[in-house]
Amino acid sequence: MTASASAEKNRALVLRFYELMSRQRFDEMFALMSDDATWTVAGKPETFHHAGTRSKDDRAAGFAGFVKVFSDLRMDIRSTTAEDDRVAVEAITRCRAHNGLVYENELLVLLRCRNDRIVSIYEHLDQQTSLAFERALKDSLAAK
Repeated sequence: MTASASAEKNRALVLRFYELMSRQRFDEMFALMSDDATWTVAGKPETFHHAGTRSKDDRAAGFAGFVKVFSDLRMDIRSTTAEDDRVAVEAITRCRAHNGLVYENELLVLLRCRNDRIVSIYEHLDQQTSLAFERALKDSLAAK
């Protein structure tokens, strides 16, 4: 397989991953990751509690709790760039909480693929947007 064919195969894998995420088919989504895969959110855990590197199983557990807070999820892929084992994704995520609050954030993600599986995800997002949404969600739940 040529390098460009391999890169295109990796791009298709990553696009399928985000399609399954948008459909909240998380078991199928995580099946596209290797068992030893890691998912890193950029930043310092002491200032942004989502930051740090976690295992596939840890992230899967987090996504299992997603439906308790959110009724829907949409990943709008703006662009992708694929080269060798890497796929870069520019995306907008939009989620609606059960109480109607909307979370929207911009993402820049670098995924690495090997043997038709995602082996690592390195995600950058606007941390302040995430924290502001969490405060608003907490305030709205406290007001009930």
